[in-house]
Amino acid sequence: EEAQLERAAPLVELPVMFISKEELQMDELGQLQKGERPSTFDFERWTQHRSSARYYKLLIGVLFGVTSRRVFPVLLALLGFSCLVCVYAQMCLTNPDLVTLQLPLTPFELTAPALGLLLVFRSDNAYARFKEGSELSWEISTSIRSAMRRLLAWTAAPHVPQSEREAAAELVTGCSLIHGWIMNEHLRCADDACPVPGNHADLLAAALGADAAGGIPGMSSPTPYHGLEALSVGGSQRLPSLTDQELVAYDESLAAVASALGKCESFLRTPIPLGYTRYSVRFLWVWLTLLPFALTRTFCGFQAGTWWEGKVDEPWPLVCASVSFIAAILLSVEDIAVQIEEPFAILPLEFQHMWLLRDMEKSRSLMEWVALRQQGSDSERTAVETARGARAALSMVSAQQSAASAAERLTQLRELLDAGLLTDAEYEEKRRGIVSTL
Repeated sequence: EEAQLERAAPLVELPVMFISKEELQMDELGQLQKGERPSTFDFERWTQHRSSARYYKLLIGVLFGVTSRRVFPVLLALLGFSCLVCVYAQMCLTNPDLVTLQLPLTPFELTAPALGLLLVFRSDNAYARFKEGSELSWEISTSIRSAMRRLLAWTAAPHVPQSEREAAAELVTGCSLIHGWIMNEHLRCADDACPVPGNHADLLAAALGADAAGGIPGMSSPTPYHGLEALSVGGSQRLPSLTDQELVAYDESLAAVASALGKCESFLRTPIPLGYTRYSVRFLWVWLTLLPFALTRTFCGFQAGTWWEGKVDEPWPLVCASVSFIAAILLSVEDIAVQIEEPFAILPLEFQHMWLLRDMEKSRSLMEWVALRQQGSDSERTAVETARGARAALSMVSAQQSAASAAERLTQLRELLDAGLLTDAEYEEKRRGIVSTL
């Protein structure tokens, strides 16, 4: 597995990001694909990463690692040059007329710390760029998610009309399109080299409405910033039910995307000062090239008192091995700094876009469920109001009937009083009973 990862790496050691094995076989819509990409870094990989077995498993990278492959041509050149220096030194021993080319080892001992600090400082700065670039890419994704969540949540309120909910769904689609533009195209190549993405018309239609799909005059070479402006304008024009505070919060999410994108562009357009990089390479190249001239004298007679005394009299095996070993260490450190200096070339940004699309589909499913529940609540509310109205009408009819019956009884009591069949006290008592019943 380690050998497969080492051979599959094009620029940097794999894996780079935490990605599950199932997600490696999924496309942007969450559907499984047959191909696999050997760049997973899941919980199992974390366990292997901190295992003590790494000390021998990772040795395969000495031969097949991407860093070893990248510095191998330079190592081969230095090895050949060291052999030539040793051969010439041997020729000088047999032919005194030749000019001896040897250097003391002291200058190399004095300059080695400076060379090491130069390489380490550059590697540290390159890692700082890689770390911040990774954080900025996640900040872009998080801000886009916040904008999508706010649109869907605020337009799910009962008072928001259906037309605005549909407009919010289109704006959410526009947010996903701008995220894909940034992750898959804008941060992977320069603006001048990359053509306008094919879904730019879809982005304008999702942000501003179908009438903007044909394009806007003066936007022949748009950038993601123009797309963010279109989303902001679309939110303010197509969602009048949102309050000022809600529109400000939505616009702040888009502003966070623009801010993080600007910082990402600064990494693309502003590398570590080229004088620092070039001087490091020049200093390293000169130091390694002159090193064999100092080691030939050091290793002359080194075999005295060892088991190979009398078997190998020439110092070239030790010189070549030492130069190769030292060069492999120093060149690898310098090359690793170059690998991670530009983070967006090695970060799997397409997976961040895939994860956002997956979350967007789940959010839409949630909003559809909320809309169906609201429709059910409206139906229940209508039924309750209808029943309440029917009960009120029935009560009114009953009250009217009771009033009519009481009036007839009062009339009968009056007739009995007039006929002398009831006394005044009896009449008053019965009348009060009828009135109290009402």
